[in-house]
Amino acid sequence: MKFFETHSNDTCSVIFNRYQDIYVALSIRSEQLVANNISSWLCLTPTYAFDRGDRFLTKTGNAEIVRQYGLWKYESKKFINSDSLDDHIEFILSTFEPKCDLLQRYLADNAYHVCVQFSFEEEIAVVSCELSKIILQRLLSICNNLSISLYCD
Repeated sequence: MKFFETHSNDTCSVIFNRYQDIYVALSIRSEQLVANNISSWLCLTPTYAFDRGDRFLTKTGNAEIVRQYGLWKYESKKFINSDSLDDHIEFILSTFEPKCDLLQRYLADNAYHVCVQFSFEEEIAVVSCELSKIILQRLLSICNNLSISLYCD
């Protein structure tokens, strides 16, 4: 994994291991999702899950909202203590590649959104990343969407 910082003179320098609060997750989302069914099917306990119709309070706590879809999410940060994005990617791949046949149930159904999400915080404002073709092929075998969330100070 390479990250590049763009300086004011438009030159780039390679920066390694500058991440904070990093994780990679596989999530499954659908209006008809039942989280316990996915947990049973994949034999995994999610990091975070809810069903359509579950109620939750807004961040301010002023209103109760009914969820319009279900979500099942499995995050690497619960299992990997590393600031290397590669370590988190490899953990998710090693967890879900052996379950690729089981994931096909959700990948083949348009009612389900299967996503691998990269999330991390960075101290600089302009960052890009590079993934190898092999890693991308492996990731796309376990999902039908990739999502990258970058939080900068």
